[in-house]
Amino acid sequence: MSQSPATFLEEAQDAARGVYALLTGNRGASRYFELSLSGLVGSFAMVLVAVTLASFAPLPFDPETAAPPTPTLDIILSLLAYGIQAGAAYGFFNLIGRLDGFIPYLVASNWVTFFSAIALQIAFAIVGMGLAIPGLMLLLAILIGSLILFINVGRFIATLKPSQIFLLLVVDGIALFIGLALLSVFMPAPVAS
Repeated sequence: MSQSPATFLEEAQDAARGVYALLTGNRGASRYFELSLSGLVGSFAMVLVAVTLASFAPLPFDPETAAPPTPTLDIILSLLAYGIQAGAAYGFFNLIGRLDGFIPYLVASNWVTFFSAIALQIAFAIVGMGLAIPGLMLLLAILIGSLILFINVGRFIATLKPSQIFLLLVVDGIALFIGLALLSVFMPAPVAS
């Protein structure tokens, strides 16, 4: 566990180093994260920032064919989906008798989510500028990188066994599917042309 950073900016810088360490497979990645309740609060604040930025950012679709949700509704629904995923992860850690790994898992996952959201906004901006091929290549890299990151969060932060990591990814995927299904129920339908 890292020592408590003096400022929130230092915590974010340490977390960026931790995310990079996870991406490169560095077993010492946990030293960059504040894996306590205060670290959880800081990492959750960054999830709120990521959700807010994504909700107010230009959307990567044609506004003439689809009606975007209001940013406030988008934030609320995104946080509900997040809550479903966090609840599913808690249930999984409880089921396997490893609640000691839940907060560290959530802290690192929150930071991964924050930095992935920034990368996604960059990719969407590139696509929006008419650079579809580079933007799609970046989106593919983000997808692959996110999978590597979440596997390594399970390995190096939550110290799970390979079979537990696989099951956690399945549980997380199912929770994400349920969360997105709930989101789609409340999203405005596409406008008929």
